[in-house]
Amino acid sequence: MLRLTHRQRAVVVEKLPDLANIVVGVLVLGPLVGDNPLSMGLIISGLTVWIALAGFTLLMAGGER
Repeated sequence: MLRLTHRQRAVVVEKLPDLANIVVGVLVLGPLVGDNPLSMGLIISGLTVWIALAGFTLLMAGGER
């Protein structure tokens, strides 16, 4: 299991929501501004990854004592 210091955990908790927003931007908004057709699969996968990363962030933040 990966053991993080308090500072490492704080950086991960700070940066994971940014990563989640980038994933949603690429998978959901990318086809809207590009030439590719909008795909329901991309929307669902983008939102799923966003929810997973947001949930992981909450778990990491809640682990501090």
